[in-house]
Amino acid sequence: MPEQGLYEKYIILDAVTREEKEGPYFVLKPSEDPAAIAAIKKYAEVTEKKELSDDLINWMGRLEFEGVKQPPECDYCGELTDKVRPSPFMGDSASMCKHCWDITKEEYAASHDEHIPVFEDYPHFK
Repeated sequence: MPEQGLYEKYIILDAVTREEKEGPYFVLKPSEDPAAIAAIKKYAEVTEKKELSDDLINWMGRLEFEGVKQPPECDYCGELTDKVRPSPFMGDSASMCKHCWDITKEEYAASHDEHIPVFEDYPHFK
């Protein structure tokens, strides 16, 4: 099946009344999608609902413990991302997201007059 964008795939029912809920909804299944894990962790971080936040964090922790594939995390900024690369610096075993890579590339060129390759052209995606 070809990849689709946003579309109505599920019917959402109220848990108490069993009536169909109106409006757009977006369903995530973190046990099969590392991007869903990243989205749920970010939601848990920014929501003001403390109990919901705790429940989401605990759920994601259980999935990690069970061995569900996790989204990559940038060692420099700590953000979850779709891909990271090993640092371009010898002896640095950290991984970088594209955002941190681009900032480092710019700063390194300005301070050392040497150039780091483009993120996509550098070998070894993690």
